[in-house]
Amino acid sequence: MKKCVLRISVVLLALVATVVWLGCGRRNVTKQTASRISSQPGNKLSFPMPPVGTNPDIPDADRKDDALWRKTPEAQASWNEIMGTITAVEAGGKPLTINQAEALIAYMQSPHYFARWKAVIAAGTARSGPAKSMLLPYVINLLTDPVPIVRLYAADALSFIGDKSTIPALKTLLDDQDPGVARVALESIKRLEQRGGLARRD
Repeated sequence: MKKCVLRISVVLLALVATVVWLGCGRRNVTKQTASRISSQPGNKLSFPMPPVGTNPDIPDADRKDDALWRKTPEAQASWNEIMGTITAVEAGGKPLTINQAEALIAYMQSPHYFARWKAVIAAGTARSGPAKSMLLPYVINLLTDPVPIVRLYAADALSFIGDKSTIPALKTLLDDQDPGVARVALESIKRLEQRGGLARRD
């Protein structure tokens, strides 16, 4: 009798453990599914605005102005649109549309360096078609931006867009006062000349 009770108890414990394990696994799958769905194009995405950095290359006036701007609904909306564009193109595998390119052009002309900086990164996803032709002159224009980090990522974006005709414009940055900008410009020139595989800069 005792052996029978013991066996039943063991079986019940095993069943309970199995149910708990399956429940945890299902919760994990649900979280992964939700994450995947939230990253799909067409869904309303909300990305937290990153904190203002302490990069010494950014003038104090620009940094203070940017800190105030990031607290506005306009800043959050632009950040969502820029990050949503990158997600749709790179994670979703969809080409950059004309509407997305028009939005990025507006942000690349923003008075706020953060918007210009992030928009030019997104512009690097334009590899072909009308969007590429639209964005290219604005990305080139940012090679002369007063903020070094914007110039740096404009140079980086050109290597991803992959148009060799931009090499002369990149060469103007080889003597840039910021060593980081000059280094990235040189890397981009080499990439364009080789036209090999590219890996996006973080």
